[in-house]
Amino acid sequence: SVAAISDWKIKNKFAKKIKKNGSPPKIELIENVDVLSKISNSNKRPNLIIGFAAETDDLVRNAKKKLLEKKCDWILGNIVSESIGFNSTKNKVTIIKKNFTKEWPTLEKSTVAKKLVMEISDFFLEQNKKDANV
Repeated sequence: SVAAISDWKIKNKFAKKIKKNGSPPKIELIENVDVLSKISNSNKRPNLIIGFAAETDDLVRNAKKKLLEKKCDWILGNIVSESIGFNSTKNKVTIIKKNFTKEWPTLEKSTVAKKLVMEISDFFLEQNKKDANV
């Protein structure tokens, strides 16, 4: 779930350009589909569901809550501030699994991606070992 799907969407789309008339248009929002929950609860659920949580505060608490509510296997939580996260080449990430939490140091985003790939590879290598022993 690396796509940053908006939590909200416009209830009624406008068919034409909204012209200026002296006041802003009234735009009503509705909740968007929760793709992460949908995939996690699907009968075609993948073997590993990783969600992402961009947070400004209470990272671990909010990410653990999301892990449980969305029924993910892992959440990759990242702090968003003026110096890291959005509009930066660096990120401060905490990987949260069901029984494991590990804070990574502030890293270049490309390094975060490589570390995540290694975590995923290790997961599937371990899963293959378990399957081979069954």
